[in-house]
Amino acid sequence: MSKKSVTLALSGDVALNDFAAAISRMNQLMGALGKDVAKGTRIDWFLESLEAGSAVATFRGETTAADADAVVSRVVSAYEDVGRSLEEGKKIRYSEGVIKAAHRLTGIINGHVKSVRLETGDKDFEIIAPIPTGQATGRRAFHPANQALGAIRGRVQVLSKKADLRFTLYELIDNRPVSCYLAPGSEKIMKDAWGKIAVVEGLIRRHPQTGHPTTIRDVTTIKILREKDDYKKALGADKRKKKGGESPEQAVRRIRNAW
Repeated sequence: MSKKSVTLALSGDVALNDFAAAISRMNQLMGALGKDVAKGTRIDWFLESLEAGSAVATFRGETTAADADAVVSRVVSAYEDVGRSLEEGKKIRYSEGVIKAAHRLTGIINGHVKSVRLETGDKDFEIIAPIPTGQATGRRAFHPANQALGAIRGRVQVLSKKADLRFTLYELIDNRPVSCYLAPGSEKIMKDAWGKIAVVEGLIRRHPQTGHPTTIRDVTTIKILREKDDYKKALGADKRKKKGGESPEQAVRRIRNAW
């Protein structure tokens, strides 16, 4: 299966200047990777999705080359290699231009920005500390214990169909975005899921520091939950008011005074 997109995600309190700098450095990294593994081919990276309320951006690679899918896939695979090296604290095996751009990207981590995550349709890598250019720290940010089968409940908000089929689930508890990737051949389970509250099952990866879910891989089950019209049971909708019952304002005042 060809690889067509890359995602950059920042966690923490992300200021506008931090996000702008991260996108600029991401652009430098993708340009340097293109020079390394797709020489002589121009690849344009188009914004596929920019998710509201978060610092998560997905870009789709396009080129006019005859073997377009293969060329873009090579760059996406190289992006994965860089992410793995950064996460594991190992030396990046590409050109100096790629190394500098990748390490500059980790420099976004500054206390407010807690981590940088590099995602593709197949893999994701969480970097939790800035890495000075030219240095391999030997620090591994990820441990297998951070990944396990499970389920997350939230609202399905963003669907990406032009590149690798991906969607975003916003947790109900704290409204954090979780990147979800369907298992091959599971596209049909997304039918009528957009905007709905659902339980998504798959391989969940969590942030190594906070424990918050960041991605769900190999999604094979999405159970849409019925949203109850509980508001219809509210006193304000009680037609008995016409017969002299308590008004909504009176009910609110009574409950407030009881506190």
